[in-house]
Amino acid sequence: MTFACSQCGACCRAAADFGLVPTRDGHCIHLTPDHRCAIYATRPTICNVAATHAGLVAQGSPVSQAQYFTLSAVACNQLMDHYDMPASVRADPAVYATEASPSRHSGGLNGS
Repeated sequence: MTFACSQCGACCRAAADFGLVPTRDGHCIHLTPDHRCAIYATRPTICNVAATHAGLVAQGSPVSQAQYFTLSAVACNQLMDHYDMPASVRADPAVYATEASPSRHSGGLNGS
């Protein structure tokens, strides 16, 4: 499964919130004027939804990839709303919802 990042730059505008080095205006130092990541291929783990989920699983998180992607899509949309981004770049949490349903995964979110 792949996270459908629109590369809109909303999360990059909140760099300090994610522990990244921000510019004076709070944007990630790698955010280009056209709202793209200058180091996308080698971006930090926190900037890679799949890699961040893998790290959480390695630490014992019971959250499935589909569940994490759903939560990430919702968070993306909240950031997009905060920065008044156009609807055309919004994430669609429903893409992962079927896979994220606790009834489709043994244990659900709480492992029970």
